[in-house]
Amino acid sequence: MAQSTFDLQYLVRPPKDPANPAPVLFLFHGFASNERNLHPLSKHVPEEWLVITARGTIKVAPNQYKWFEVERIDDWFEGGRTDPRMVVDVESERAARHQVSGFIVEMVRAHNADPNQIVVAGFSQGAALSLNLFLTSPSNYLASGAFGGRIMDGIKQQIPGHDALQAKPVFLGFGNQDPFISVEQAVATQSYLENLGLCVAVSKDDVGHTASGPQWIDFIRFIEALRTAQ
Repeated sequence: MAQSTFDLQYLVRPPKDPANPAPVLFLFHGFASNERNLHPLSKHVPEEWLVITARGTIKVAPNQYKWFEVERIDDWFEGGRTDPRMVVDVESERAARHQVSGFIVEMVRAHNADPNQIVVAGFSQGAALSLNLFLTSPSNYLASGAFGGRIMDGIKQQIPGHDALQAKPVFLGFGNQDPFISVEQAVATQSYLENLGLCVAVSKDDVGHTASGPQWIDFIRFIEALRTAQ
């Protein structure tokens, strides 16, 4: 495990041929996890790819981290029923995005990766981070992948026009039994991205809040197609 000048701990799965600029996949974990959580998935990524998993900078508990702050809001309705919502702290997310953007640039240079073939992906809070990076700076990334995540309302005003996003690829993985990302939210996220002009690939199966095996297999096919299309 190493640490970057941007204070992010990370793990690396090098490409088969590190002498040549490699496509690079960055994987970002979910809330209360760490850089080791998604790293085992790197063994399924095609060997020509460089894979880097990073750790969030905000500590939740021993060996548990997050990328930005969130707050639980309970909306009260008639009869005393509550509808809990998780609201993201916009400034905390912006700081995380800025820090991770610098980390990505540093890693691409340090590991001789191809700056034109950067894919950012993640699970849950890491999925939101990946989508935010991709949507606000689309020229920096080849594609994005999001498992068990959705669009943050606070990011929408920072997304550039359709021309910058037209036909860029994005992958969404959802579980039909996810208690945090409902089927309605999944559909809304897909529709929103398609309306931006993005080329959206979706993988759904009957699981809860997780990046399932079938979703990951579909994602590997997705990134393999990125290489074929170039």
